[in-house]
Amino acid sequence: MNVRYRPVIVITTFLLVAASCATANPPSAGTTTSSTATRASAPVTVRTTPPVTSSSSAAPATSGVPADEVSLRITGSDTVLSIDGNVTIEGLVSEPASVTVGGVNADTYGDTGGTTGFFAELSLDTGHHEVPVVATTEAGSSVSTVVTVVVDPDMTRELAYITRIDVATGTIVADYVQWLTGDEARAAAIEDGEIAEDQEPEDGYYIRNQNPRLRTISVAPDTQIVLYVCYPDTGPCLTRESVTLTVFEQLTANPASSINMEGWSWYGSGYSPYWLTILDSNVVQIEEQYLP
Repeated sequence: MNVRYRPVIVITTFLLVAASCATANPPSAGTTTSSTATRASAPVTVRTTPPVTSSSSAAPATSGVPADEVSLRITGSDTVLSIDGNVTIEGLVSEPASVTVGGVNADTYGDTGGTTGFFAELSLDTGHHEVPVVATTEAGSSVSTVVTVVVDPDMTRELAYITRIDVATGTIVADYVQWLTGDEARAAAIEDGEIAEDQEPEDGYYIRNQNPRLRTISVAPDTQIVLYVCYPDTGPCLTRESVTLTVFEQLTANPASSINMEGWSWYGSGYSPYWLTILDSNVVQIEEQYLP
């Protein structure tokens, strides 16, 4: 069976993009990613300079506006899992600020409300890393946190629709699919009869499902589920939040309840697939795939 979009029982929120909202970083067109398991290629460099450094503690706050008046938070999960060491760390600061991640200047962007979004792409060796994130406001105050990054080439990563969540048994039921972009997406969509030969896939990607098999997979008790969400009143409108498996199961039953349960709207309303990071036959992280 080949699908362009596939509705499921679980997953995602409806996105309300506003002018003041921070933007996310979906996969770029022309990049091809599939659900096939991958292994590390042992990268050792950082995509920006100077080199990234790791520390077991964050830098202390400095003088200026009291640090407790400045909010710094990592979007998604503050524990990042990676197979090959190529990771993106991103977050939000409540005021205009510059940000360093592991000693490297992060890319920043702002909105009309004064919030600063930031992200940094790093390439780390296999192992456990404590990466300090430090934000310095225009007034000179500084606030910091630490992101844990685990690079393990024994992990695998699969893209799947989740059709069932069972907290009682600690399992999910997953239908593996492929995420294709660029020329590969177009060729596959034409081959599957989803578009004509003179057409392009909508939004530049194609989700292909050639295997109807459903897999029941164990989920680690501390697994974080990272969702794309929108804060309709205060913003931002395209950011990531993590929830527990129990909350994920509750949202599955009623996606619209997220605004009352968590204070945000859940993107997608049942259409997005998820990236499953798997170690020793257990799912150790679940991340929603952004769909334009």
